Amino acid sequence: MAGEKELVNERAFPLRASAMILAAVVFSLGFMQPNIRVSRMAIQFTDALFVLLLVATAVAVLNRSLPLRMDRFYLVLAAYFAALMLSAIFSAEPDRSFFKLAGEAYLIGLAIIAGQLVRSETMFRKIFLTWIAASTIVCLIGVITVAVFYVDRTNIWLDWFLHHYGSLPPGNYPRIQSTYIYPGMLCNYLTVSLMMLFVAGRLGWMGRSAILAATGLHLSAAAFTITPGLGGLLFAVSAWFALAAMAEGRKTASALWLSAGFVAAAAFLAVSLFTLRPTETAPYSFNVLGTEVFPSQRLLTWQGAAATALEYPVFGKGLGLGVARVEFLAPSGQRQMLTDAHNTWLNVAGSTGLAGLAAILLLTIVPVRRLWPLTFGGDPMSVIRAGLGIAFVSSFIIQGMVGSFENARHLWLLIGLMLAATHRSD
Repeated sequence: MAGEKELVNERAFPLRASAMILAAVVFSLGFMQPNIRVSRMAIQFTDALFVLLLVATAVAVLNRSLPLRMDRFYLVLAAYFAALMLSAIFSAEPDRSFFKLAGEAYLIGLAIIAGQLVRSETMFRKIFLTWIAASTIVCLIGVITVAVFYVDRTNIWLDWFLHHYGSLPPGNYPRIQSTYIYPGMLCNYLTVSLMMLFVAGRLGWMGRSAILAATGLHLSAAAFTITPGLGGLLFAVSAWFALAAMAEGRKTASALWLSAGFVAAAAFLAVSLFTLRPTETAPYSFNVLGTEVFPSQRLLTWQGAAATALEYPVFGKGLGLGVARVEFLAPSGQRQMLTDAHNTWLNVAGSTGLAGLAAILLLTIVPVRRLWPLTFGGDPMSVIRAGLGIAFVSSFIIQGMVGSFENARHLWLLIGLMLAATHRSD
């Protein structure tokens, strides 16, 4: 008997190690910086941990402590990777594109491993609480950055965690990036974090006081990102309260909450595309009810990416290559050359063509369809699925309209969690 127990424990060790490393990966997602410099490349801690996660998971599969479960969603991931590979093969710069392809394989692998390892409500609880712990630290650093900005603007702290104004006019206000590289990605990460925080509160995983304090901290930090992605964050909050109201039978309140979310998302989208401030780099303007309106740099990059997609319609210009070339004069007087589409769908269409666009649309629709309808049922998993669904719609779809987030590590782990929450075998 003792020998059998030792054998079972020995076989289970790789699985337990995989679960622990996955938790470390989840925690590390909150910290794009500091990072490790290797041959002029910035390697995040998440990337290094993924290698360990991959090895531990492979061992767990080989010693049969982690039975593989097949899922039809893997066909969607395979189609997406195939489209990216075709883009790399026909790329204008194949060397750069194949290097990028390796990174795409890593992201897909992150989603698959998360989908395989997370198999219980208890595991979801650990993952969510780990994520919240990391995001709370991220937000605390952000709020401290705001305070330091008003107290001592020469403090070295600001060199790490304060961001430049970008396309915004300089003024007596801070724009933070905290432990991220730029505010838009930070806002995207905090949008997902808020939904996990709300799930934890509804399921009683955290005390009420802790939930209120953490929510206030998250909202405060997100507000100072000052990015169009805030429309997606407000939509997420409104959608959550809409579901809560619907669960209580308050249909009118639910409709009002959801309508408010759509209005917020639309308003931030409109503000991100047009400006009343004239700039010499705007190639045109138009008159709206007697007011001259100019295109923002985001609208111009959209147009540039659309032109690239039309020029390379089938497989795109090449995976990982710039899809726009927009010269922009920021209000600070800094001239910028923008090559990113600032839109997930146009970025993918320009770099990988119709094949990639069709694949990422499939990658977007299928997870949402599997989670639908989003409701608060009597079981914890329904709340978990609702939180994941709102997080995905808000961060990947809505915020994807104003930013290129198709390569965000935390969103690929989110996809893996959605896969785990809706596992369906062939």
